[in-house]
Amino acid sequence: MHGHERRPAQTVRAGAPVAPAGYRLVEQRRVLGNVVRSVWRAAEGAELEWTSRGCRKGRPPRARAAGAAPAAHHRPPLFGVAPHALSWWVAIAFAAGSVFFVVGAAGAVTGPTRWWPNATYFVGSVLFTIGATLQLREVSLTGRHLLLPRPKPHRLRPY
Repeated sequence: MHGHERRPAQTVRAGAPVAPAGYRLVEQRRVLGNVVRSVWRAAEGAELEWTSRGCRKGRPPRARAAGAAPAAHHRPPLFGVAPHALSWWVAIAFAAGSVFFVVGAAGAVTGPTRWWPNATYFVGSVLFTIGATLQLREVSLTGRHLLLPRPKPHRLRPY
């Protein structure tokens, strides 16, 4: 099979979450072979949802009572407008600065004796400096807890 082995369904891969006692797996999502989300259901209908991101962040699995509607997850759009977020302004400044650098490079290729490629490089460098300053400000606003060692990730254990 060219290095790929089929495994029985009962075998648990190393690092994969293990269902608590009394729960059965009802849904599982994998990305590139790694489990990123698992949902288990107990006989009475209660559910546990485990995510790899939550595990990395040290969060326990989400519990949902029997018959309860799934919690609404707030996911920002992939391409959206968020002027309230400092990260958004950092991204805008870097993106705009890079556009000015591309325009300046195109101008330098077409006519190196013209004045406007230098002006666009200057505007691009100012935008990059603004982006770097905002990024420095964003880092200074983060808590010192980010510099401390992270807690061990939560692992599902039988009850």
